[in-house]
Order: sequence, then C-alpha cells, then structure tokens
Amino acid sequence: MDIAQLRYFVAVCEEGSFTRAAERCLVVQSALSAQVAKLEAEHRTQLLVRSNRGVRLTSAGEQLLARARRILAEVDEAIAEMVALRGSLTGVLRVGVINVVGQSAPAVDAALAAFRELHPGVEIRIHDPGSFAIISGLRAGELDLGVVGVYPDEVPGELVHHLLCEHELVAVVHERHPLAGGEAVTLGELAAHGPAVELRAASGLRHYVDVAFDRLAVNRQVAFEVATTDEQIRYAALGMGFALVPTSTVDPGQLRHQVAVLRVSDADLRHPLALVHRRPAPTSPAARALLTEILGRFQGDAEG
Repeated sequence: MDIAQLRYFVAVCEEGSFTRAAERCLVVQSALSAQVAKLEAEHRTQLLVRSNRGVRLTSAGEQLLARARRILAEVDEAIAEMVALRGSLTGVLRVGVINVVGQSAPAVDAALAAFRELHPGVEIRIHDPGSFAIISGLRAGELDLGVVGVYPDEVPGELVHHLLCEHELVAVVHERHPLAGGEAVTLGELAAHGPAVELRAASGLRHYVDVAFDRLAVNRQVAFEVATTDEQIRYAALGMGFALVPTSTVDPGQLRHQVAVLRVSDADLRHPLALVHRRPAPTSPAARALLTEILGRFQGDAEG
C-alpha cells in the first residue's frame, strides 16, 4: 500500500467514477484503475463494486476510506509543514462554510480573499453540507475549519468554538399574506396561517427553529426543505409559506423580493455564526493561518 494508491482510491470514492477521479488526479484512467485494482489484489480485499452506473464502496472500502483520508491529511500536513519552514504555504485547505456567511459575516469572506492573495500556493476547497455535517467532517478529519450556525452546547468537546456574531430571526411572508400588515407575529399565528419553508435538517438554523416550535408546543406543516436562506425567501415571496431567517438576509440592500418582514414576539430566536476547529488548534499550517486571519478581523471589529 502506497500513498499514490490511497490518493487514487479516495478520489474514486469521492468522485463516484474512475473517469472523474483520473481527471482530478491528472493521470490516465487505465493507470488509476490498475493501481486501485493492485491495492485490492495486494490485500485480497474487494474495496469497490464496479457497475455501469458507477462505483460503490464495500464494507471494507468504507473502513479504509476513513483511514485513508486521515493518512493523506497527515501526509499533506507534513509536506505543508516542511514548505512552511521555507516561508511559503501550500497544500489543500478544506473549509466548511454555511450559506449565510456572505450576508451575516462578510468579514469571513474578506478573510478568505486576503488569505488567498497572501498564500496563492494553497488550494482552498469550500463545502456547505450544513452545520452539523460540517461538525461531523471536522471530527472525522475531512475538514480543517468550519463556519457553522450553532452555539457551543451543540459542539462536541474535542472541537473549539469561537462565536463570531449572532443575528435575530424574523418572519418573512408574501406581501399579501394575511399577517403581512402587522409588525410582529407569534409562531402560533404563523403556523395557523399556512406551511413553513424550512432549511434542511442538517442546518443549525433549522435546529433552533425546531426547538422553538417544540418548546411552545406549536405544530407546523413544512411545505419545502431548501438549502439556502435565499431559497426560503424566494418561496415565501411566491406565497408558498412563511420563512424564519436571520435579519442579515433581509437587509434592504440585499432583499431582492417583495415580502413583508415581521418580528417574532413569542420566542427569542437567534442565529449564531461560529468558527470551529479541532482542539487545541488545526494541525495544518494553512488552516492555522486562516484561523488567525478570520479571528483577527472579528477581534478588530469588536475593539472598534
């Protein structure tokens, strides 16, 4: 088993295709396929099931994938450490970032842009599977840093939680919705006048909305589950239901739809944004540099 075989195997698993994996690894498909087959033959274990529809992992393949990712991360970090001693950063930086960051915490985007300019040799890969999936990715070693929408009590002890900012949640409804003429509504009133347009269950925002409805013993119908707050607002503007979103997403300069925005009067609904990483600090030099860049901007804002 060598590093190249592990890289090819992981690429096939993540791409779901030998063709796409070969393109990603910049090798011909026959060479990549041969190395993966050699890995299986050397250890007399089938790792992948091949078919016309693509590939899927066997149980042995699933176990190896988790370990292979950790091994490759350690190798990449070791290489990055040596390069960093020469005064430059390289390698792959894997960051989980939820969709509202650009609106709720623009300083994060500014930090990413500044980091990219300072360290052009680092390949930045951004993922948005939702806050709880980002946390799982950090625990599994699949991500280096995460910007998530949860408070510290939702983060396991092996991770460090830095609260960056938080925003109140407001209700968004169609401009001709029966409740649109008021300034404030209750969760019960919203649920009584139609369904909800919610974020997917993996999101921190959805978690806190669910908790608020459960605490008040209010049942609501969920009409749609979407991936972004922009989609929530868009469907609310079409009259498909109400949406609960952070105030940062409905600022006059950002709101692109004709909707009514209402304060929620019977629940203290807030959405946090936090930077999380493994304890005590990321092992990757690039991740540590980005961590410093982001925290420095928020500390500067707080002091200002």
